[in-house]
Amino acid sequence: MQDPIAVMARRLAGDDTVCSEEIAEALDYVEEQIRSARDGQGPLPMAAFRTRSLLSAALRLRQEAGHSL
Repeated sequence: MQDPIAVMARRLAGDDTVCSEEIAEALDYVEEQIRSARDGQGPLPMAAFRTRSLLSAALRLRQEAGHSL
């Protein structure tokens, strides 16, 4: 069975309707949510770590394919 995050990351990385800057901005947002929760400034969204993994993998796949940010 394939890792569902890897499958979704490949789909996102290959989606021409989403630019790399949008993925990077979404990743920054999720990382800020995680930092805020660690600092006790807010709740941690339940899917934050999974989303961070997905976005990071999609960006990495795009960079490996030679797409620029």
